[in-house]
Amino acid sequence: KTDAGVEGLCLDLGKMSGLRELRLYMQDDKISLKAVEALGGAFMSMKALRLLRINLDRTHMDDEAFAALCAIFGKLQDITLLALWARNNGLSSAGVDPLVEACQNLKLSSLKIELPGNKISRETKDKLEQLKSDFQGKEGCVIKV
Repeated sequence: KTDAGVEGLCLDLGKMSGLRELRLYMQDDKISLKAVEALGGAFMSMKALRLLRINLDRTHMDDEAFAALCAIFGKLQDITLLALWARNNGLSSAGVDPLVEACQNLKLSSLKIELPGNKISRETKDKLEQLKSDFQGKEGCVIKV
């Protein structure tokens, strides 16, 4: 998808304010910060959204764009389930660290994060492990790095 394609998708998603569950598959794409900002606008307008599943496997996305996406997750205070697959993206800890903070700020019942194949430091892996051990949601937490 191009940025224009993602922006078009976001315009359509933004009109779905009553949608409770979103499964977004954007594997093998290239996503820029501009596209992430458009996604953020769409997510914020989806007031009924409770379940968010996003698959970004093998998507070309720099750390800045991924960090911005994670910051958006942290603003979605009404979601109860977050599942994020971002395997083999070439992300570093600079992109992944904001994900930990975002998840800590949410009241989730279920969390699933898969990040294998990225260049994540030991310190960030430890933060993810701490997030997993501190998780209070009734449906559990799975984190794979």
